[in-house]
Amino acid sequence: MTLACFLFTAHRPIHLNRGFLHGRVQWIVEGSSLLDKYFDEKMSAASFKEKSQKCYRPLFSLLSKLCATHNTAEKKFKFSFAPSGLFLEQAARYDPQLIETIKTLVASGSMEVLGCPYYSSLSSLYPGSSEFQQETNDQLNAANSLLGAKISTFANTDFIYNDLIGHYIGELGFKASVIEGDQRLGFPATRLYSPSSSPNVKLIPRHTYLSDILSRDSPESGEDLSLPTPAKYAELLTKTYGRIVLITLDLESIGGLVYRNMLTVLGGLPEEVSKHGGVVWSTPAEAAQLLPTEGKMLVPVPETVSKADNGAGISKWLGNHMQRITFERVTDLKPIVDEIGDKNVLRIWQTLQQGSVLQDMDEDTYNVNTSSRHQTAYSSSAEAYAVFDAIYTDFEGKIATVANRMKRSKAQPQTQTPPKTIHPPARSTIFTMQPPPSNDTLETIRY
Repeated sequence: MTLACFLFTAHRPIHLNRGFLHGRVQWIVEGSSLLDKYFDEKMSAASFKEKSQKCYRPLFSLLSKLCATHNTAEKKFKFSFAPSGLFLEQAARYDPQLIETIKTLVASGSMEVLGCPYYSSLSSLYPGSSEFQQETNDQLNAANSLLGAKISTFANTDFIYNDLIGHYIGELGFKASVIEGDQRLGFPATRLYSPSSSPNVKLIPRHTYLSDILSRDSPESGEDLSLPTPAKYAELLTKTYGRIVLITLDLESIGGLVYRNMLTVLGGLPEEVSKHGGVVWSTPAEAAQLLPTEGKMLVPVPETVSKADNGAGISKWLGNHMQRITFERVTDLKPIVDEIGDKNVLRIWQTLQQGSVLQDMDEDTYNVNTSSRHQTAYSSSAEAYAVFDAIYTDFEGKIATVANRMKRSKAQPQTQTPPKTIHPPARSTIFTMQPPPSNDTLETIRY
């Protein structure tokens, strides 16, 4: 008997403001907040609403129908969902009905929600684990608050994994984690493994072939680009012998396909699979409970794997000079952000570290001859870097101003001067913005 798991991942980025340099004078006159200046709320809202209408709503409507129709002990359909915190936050703001649909699926027991970094960032690669743990806990709280989800399985940004990340996952208390099924590892992707440093965690590799043939958007090696029929895909699935087959689909990369053909494939798949026998639908958490591990997986940090690079590494984020400079600037600023201790400052810094910011600077994103599935609003990697550089330079300057004021304030000698004459650092005059998301304000926060 083979356990089949479908995992849908979702992250909707908050777009940087491409007009930052041109609108600085106007924003100063208007007294706009930094969030208004650094990020394009109008573009982010329009983008989410379009995606929701064309992709998210039709997909989850179909999944709801499949779970209701195939609900017998013999052919119960189940699946899992790994949304970033930013996805959940925007869904609550721009399409509350979508949240209600997902919440109903969670309550029915047909869908498992997975944990992941709130900002879909590369925080698992930062020096130390504090930001990674904070982001993950924030996403767990958001999923519990909005969806009522209790989470025990983890899925990192684009399934980035190495031994150190495996250790972090164990420290966070997860029972299992989905990882990239990289062929270089030398392990079959149809079994469960354990990290070298966290024996209580079970690693579930995704099946790259069965995942990629459902979401590819350009032909490779002369292959037919058309999606397989439900019957053909069911045949491929049932002939993939092993204990588990975990198939992942990124809603952002398959949005167009979902709108055209993907719904047809998914809609007929459970019935076709039931004709073959030998396959039971499962969630990753259930698979982790039922199946034993079959060895330890060793992935040294220099051999880090991810889905974005087709298992080859992390060059989609850190492959060129612009990306590496950006990554270093983001990580270097964290100690100062922590020292300031302002939630508003932290919110801006975390939003600027989205993984999509780095992928926008990847040369392959703009090469029509490659199969990059990352969608961007820029015309070139240079433009993406220029926009980030302008915004981040401004942010760095304001952070430095606040930090220096705090140091001067602390250095002043203690006097008997009445408190009313003391002038503390004027952080509120620089960072005027809405409060950061919390369990209580997540539904109403705006940029």
